[in-house]
Amino acid sequence: MCIETGVVIAIINLLVLVGTLFVAYWAYKSQRTHNSNSVKPILQLDIGDYEDDIYVRVHNNGVGPGIITNVEIKKQNDNAIRKDIISYFENLDWEWDVFSTGLEGLAISPNRYTYFIEMKNPSEEQKEKLRKVLKELIIKIDYTDIYNKPMEPISAQLSWFGRDSSLRKTKATRKNEVNTYYNISGNAIFHGDITN
Repeated sequence: MCIETGVVIAIINLLVLVGTLFVAYWAYKSQRTHNSNSVKPILQLDIGDYEDDIYVRVHNNGVGPGIITNVEIKKQNDNAIRKDIISYFENLDWEWDVFSTGLEGLAISPNRYTYFIEMKNPSEEQKEKLRKVLKELIIKIDYTDIYNKPMEPISAQLSWFGRDSSLRKTKATRKNEVNTYYNISGNAIFHGDITN
């Protein structure tokens, strides 16, 4: 049985076409994955509990903007949900350095952050009250990337504010130290010289 040359060439052309389509589809999927990852936000909750500066902020450590879609803040053993931290201090006549309300819908650019609250140089009474309230809070933040793809939510308990007071430092004593810093999940995120 003899196969004509034209039929063999047609079969080879068909196999090459199928192979080309497979490679093109694979390249398309790889490019889409790359494009999605090249604008991926990675939000984390940063807390500062120093003798001269107390803050809670959301930091974007990713390479694309993160868009906050939902914020839930509540105290331990309490189901009442609030949208901001400042509302836990609404009856106090304090001067805040920074506070935010209504973070939902906010886009945080890469390597930027936004504060829930910050108070620099608080009095002893203010530090005590801040730490007492903050250590009881649980924060959950849902967010998306610019393609509206939901990202892994942030969820953290601020129990760090209830730790032993001998572990606290001032900004002046922590400046230019070499330390390992941990995010709220306990993962090391930075090791090196602090310059600001």
